[in-house]
Amino acid sequence: MHIQYSGKGGNTQRYVCRGTFGAMAVGNCIGFGGMRVDRAVAQEVLERLQPLGIEAALRAMEAHTQRHSDNQQQLENLIKQAQYEAARARRQYDAVDPGNRLVAGELERRWNEKLILLRDLEVQFEMLSTDRNTPALSADDRTRLMMLGSDL
Repeated sequence: MHIQYSGKGGNTQRYVCRGTFGAMAVGNCIGFGGMRVDRAVAQEVLERLQPLGIEAALRAMEAHTQRHSDNQQQLENLIKQAQYEAARARRQYDAVDPGNRLVAGELERRWNEKLILLRDLEVQFEMLSTDRNTPALSADDRTRLMMLGSDL
């Protein structure tokens, strides 16, 4: 089968069987318009791919939820580390001789820095936790995503 273009600007196509390619080739054995065939092939392709689009939409929703969980876990780990470092800085400050003001001042500064970092991480975690109480994707977002998946 070959495609034969005709019409103004070559915008109409037909599928034509031209027989063999040899020197003794027979004339056209069959020919038919390409619009219906192209439409039917396109419809079949879309019907076969539509479940893949829905699956991709579902995977996108799962990936969004997983990223949120990963971020929360990472913040939890950072908070644990900051708590450890703040407790260690406090122990060092408590162990210093009060008469040694320079060392005590430096240790107190370090301890305060660790406490500030810990507070900032806890605020971030609180914000992330309140975001988790709301759905990762709104109902409208889910609906639009599923519509995109089904409407390739």
